[in-house]
Amino acid sequence: MLATSRYPLLLAIDYAETRRDQVDQVRDVLAARRSSTPVCVLLLARGRGNWWPALRRARQGTAVMSTPGPLG
Repeated sequence: MLATSRYPLLLAIDYAETRRDQVDQVRDVLAARRSSTPVCVLLLARGRGNWWPALRRARQGTAVMSTPGPLG
């Protein structure tokens, strides 16, 4: 559905820091999309840790990671 949606989507992934494999799968699908339809991904986390810097380094400079980072 993510690869072929013709409507703008908001995808929320709760406990993202514990679901790194799922987050990576979503990023892979979004990176391979040919559609110009926007998809926004909201990653919700309960802990700080180093999961966010590792996630950003994995796709730094790609359209899939085009936002500045966590809030607060």
